Amino acid sequence: MKTRILITFFLLISFCVFAQQKNLKYVSLIATYGFSDFHFDNNANHFNPIGSYNFGIITETNNKKSLSLSCFVTKKGSKIEYNNFLFNITYLTIAIQFNYNLTEKLDFKFGPYMSALIYKKITGDDQHITSTIDDQFKGNDFGIQLVQSLMLTNRIAIVSNQQLGLRNLQTESYGFRPNKGDRINNVTVNIGLLYKL
Repeated sequence: MKTRILITFFLLISFCVFAQQKNLKYVSLIATYGFSDFHFDNNANHFNPIGSYNFGIITETNNKKSLSLSCFVTKKGSKIEYNNFLFNITYLTIAIQFNYNLTEKLDFKFGPYMSALIYKKITGDDQHITSTIDDQFKGNDFGIQLVQSLMLTNRIAIVSNQQLGLRNLQTESYGFRPNKGDRINNVTVNIGLLYKL
């Protein structure tokens, strides 16, 4: 129930931000590729990333400081040695971003995102454990996104984005690992291209 309220509130704010964009100049397409992993609070040595991608659109203005929206599909997940888990997760994500144009070619974006689960596939050696995790996995996510872009031409930019999920994907009743106290969050780092329409 709390998640639904949060999603509704986030979408309402997103609509308000878009409605106030009187200085909207263009919309950009973005496509990036990199790696995704889970962050464990109690296991700093965990690092088994899998391939990650983002593709979608970002609203843009020519103002030095502004707010913008982005909407994209992103693939996340991780490998976990325990039970040889492999998580493949796909989200539909909306992000509200504060934009700061450092120069005419270089800008930074920062803000919260909300992700709705649209696909997940979880595999592992023990089918009973895997089935239990699949049923109890918290699909939807929210967190913080950073985006940096450098214009190469008038329309094309190289772009990098990083996301840190703030929602614990693990339920209290069952753990992905022997240590059930772990808090597990999505982490992604991608690089790619942006094209101004």
